[in-house]
Amino acid sequence: MTIKIKVSLEDLYNGKDMEIKYTRNTICPHCRGSGADNPDDVAECPKCRGKGIVIETRHLGPGFVQ
Repeated sequence: MTIKIKVSLEDLYNGKDMEIKYTRNTICPHCRGSGADNPDDVAECPKCRGKGIVIETRHLGPGFVQ
């Protein structure tokens, strides 16, 4: 972890102790990041099959595919 702080040369020379507060994201111990109350309530998405993305091919015209 890297935290940028401003200190003086005198503080560095004398070894000044500083208290630093920071926030971080943690996984919820209750649902383990799923958002469900019960582990049985978690279901796989039928559209993306749990991958989080959907790839679709569209033909826009002769020779044009998106």
